[in-house]
Amino acid sequence: MNESHFDKQTQHERSCSLVHGSWKRAGAKLACAGACALMVGQLLLPSVALAADWINVGGTQYNGGAAVSDEAGTWSWNGADDMQLNGYNGGGISAEGNLNIGVTNTNTNTVTADAGQSAIEVSGGNLSITGDGTLNATGQTDVITAAGNGITGGDVTIDGATVNVTATGTDANGEECENAEAITAFGGDVTIKNGATVDVKAGRAAGSGDGYYGYVTGIYATNGAPGEDGEFAWEHDGQSNKGGRVSIGSGSKVTVKAESTLESQGIVSRVNNGAARVEIAGDSLVTAIADASGGNWGAVGIEAAGMGDDATADIIIDGKNTFVTAIASASKDRYSNDTYGLHTSSGSAIEGGSIQIKNGSVVAQGSDGAIVADNFTTANGPAGMIVIGEGGKIVLPVNGVVRDYQKLGARPVALGNRFEYSDFWGQTIGEPGEGVLRADRDADKIAKVAHIVFDGGATPAPDPAPTPKPQPGGEGSTGTTGATTQTSTQTGSAVNVKPAAAKVSVTASKATASTLAATGDSAALSVAAVSVAGATVAAAGIAAARRREE
Repeated sequence: MNESHFDKQTQHERSCSLVHGSWKRAGAKLACAGACALMVGQLLLPSVALAADWINVGGTQYNGGAAVSDEAGTWSWNGADDMQLNGYNGGGISAEGNLNIGVTNTNTNTVTADAGQSAIEVSGGNLSITGDGTLNATGQTDVITAAGNGITGGDVTIDGATVNVTATGTDANGEECENAEAITAFGGDVTIKNGATVDVKAGRAAGSGDGYYGYVTGIYATNGAPGEDGEFAWEHDGQSNKGGRVSIGSGSKVTVKAESTLESQGIVSRVNNGAARVEIAGDSLVTAIADASGGNWGAVGIEAAGMGDDATADIIIDGKNTFVTAIASASKDRYSNDTYGLHTSSGSAIEGGSIQIKNGSVVAQGSDGAIVADNFTTANGPAGMIVIGEGGKIVLPVNGVVRDYQKLGARPVALGNRFEYSDFWGQTIGEPGEGVLRADRDADKIAKVAHIVFDGGATPAPDPAPTPKPQPGGEGSTGTTGATTQTSTQTGSAVNVKPAAAKVSVTASKATASTLAATGDSAALSVAAVSVAGATVAAAGIAAARRREE
């Protein structure tokens, strides 16, 4: 099937939905038809800090205005926006309005949600977890979550703390949710910073059996938010909602493992008519593993996805000691071919989006492509780009280069009195050569495992501004490395297509101690990826140790 990743998500709704229902499953066509222009002035408005009107701790609600605590001193609330946990072990915590939860290193805190409830949930405000302590949170789905109103609120921030999150998809009685999602921000952003350690597991709980699981997601941010009637909406008062970005920085360590029998997603930013972005920087260590090997759809390790004509989608990785591993695996019998390690995708007529690897070390594996940046557009629209900073080398696959990419989409698309093909246009990592690599016929030339490193941690250039924007009908190609530019014409369709121009200089080098397994050998690919990932993690451990010594 050659259908959009977004369209597939409309086919399934959550069977044990929480407050949020099936918000995130709106399709691209609906988003394009219903979205209005984003107002710049709206983005510049400061968020209004609103203290929590009430909190609920373990099933008991407390109204704001007066400080409260339990007799054992395991939790306290100042009656406004500050809550402290000190050895808390109990039921879910929820609030209306902004809430900061502080944890110290004195005692570990454990929050276990009842069936159908979140472990920690904030509505109409922002949620922050701060301090140098540890918080364990377990629930069926939407374990740690915040929902804004489309204008303010919805942010989830983990600042310095150690947070372990488990989305089981089932309760103690075996009752199942269609989805299992760990950390979610609706109408807001997910930010992990200041050396925080976050460990996320989403999927089947140990001993719960082999039940049905739908979309399993580790970390998810979207600009979708509840409307006035409480139902999911991509807009508020005719304007696109805020939020939808994921940011990991300042030496944080994030590990995500998502397992599903349908579709699995590690770290995802999904935005309608706005900027989807996943940014990993500041010498952070991030591992995202998405396993849908028993499923009918696909998987993605790290993804930024924009929906609508005004959407953009970017993944940005930067930092000398930043290490990123993104691995996705799926069943060979799945209905679609969209299992990627790193992936950006949108349906934008404005920008094609990008994967920008400016510095650090990146390991990616995907059954259909290790690293893919694409945009669902006609031949005259913008294409996705892969940008590798100065000093970057593709060490796996051996002799690998950035290649122009096409995946067949909806065909044909009516444009006035004529028809044009609408496909996914972009770039991927593949074998050297000329022309556009097509996902179907050139699958064996697309790298399923990729490793990118930098010499000496060279300082990357500022944010590349693609000028001119890459166009499938424009001049140039990245079929080879270096300064050589070549142009070829894709034939066999209703339109002649010239590959996208790539604003990137990549030096492909042979790996001295490893070689890429033969294409199509999935077992060997897995071994290669795990080996490289192991080396990456080891290097990251050394870097972290050095930072501690300093």
